[in-house]
Amino acid sequence: MVVQEEVSGDTKIEDNNELQNPEAVPEPVFYNREYLSVTINEIKIILVLKIIKDTQQQHGLRHSDYQRYRGYCSRRIRRLRKVLHVTQGDKRHFKKKDISEAMLKDERFLYIPLMMTERAWSYAMQLRQEANTEPRKKFHLISRLRKAATYSLQLQTLCESSKCDARTKLEAQAYVAWIHGSLHFELQMWKPAMENLKKAQMVYEKLALALPEEEQYIYKSRVEELAPSLRFCAYNIGDESAIDDLLQMRGHGQGDLLANFDTLMVQTTASIRSNV
Repeated sequence: MVVQEEVSGDTKIEDNNELQNPEAVPEPVFYNREYLSVTINEIKIILVLKIIKDTQQQHGLRHSDYQRYRGYCSRRIRRLRKVLHVTQGDKRHFKKKDISEAMLKDERFLYIPLMMTERAWSYAMQLRQEANTEPRKKFHLISRLRKAATYSLQLQTLCESSKCDARTKLEAQAYVAWIHGSLHFELQMWKPAMENLKKAQMVYEKLALALPEEEQYIYKSRVEELAPSLRFCAYNIGDESAIDDLLQMRGHGQGDLLANFDTLMVQTTASIRSNV
């Protein structure tokens, strides 16, 4: 009986040592199905293109109902701010609260600038439909796209944080390039429109090549969606060589979208392979 008690005691001590050893306890992985996001070792991962495609199809854009989608974006922003305790006052007293890097303890903070961008963009698309009969709304359309571009840059700034992984950075960069390309397209600034749309297309092409086959479709589809706009820009520029200008932009100047493109792609590919 004495020997049995000693063995039992030794076993308990070993179990306690295992619990106290941090290497013996795996890091938690949280997957948020509603928001299509993952937190691994406190690193935030959000699938920007997947998020916007799913929400657009589920909330009006399947039937080109931009007003319905804009209403959904407004409600979601309000819910997010309430849950995350970053409300901007009440109906009588408005106090602006931007999302900062210090707040990124929860990946849902990234959805606020993303949904604000989508809300402004969807309003612009609604105005484009109405501008066919009311030309004056063209000015309001441009204003909304400028607002969308501003919010998208806020999203990119947050995603460039060390708290986000390489894939999130690439997705944010491609999204920003697409929004800015759409703005320049409406302004008939064909060369900057072409440059931004080509940047977005290139990032989506590379992501499609790096991802598993079941995840490639949405990125390949986006690449195909951008092709007509790029051809139209090239036609208006009258210079086919303008398409190749982006190849010479890599590594030129700080803040360039493509400056750290290769490094991010290597990190993204390595991360995807390690999770397979």
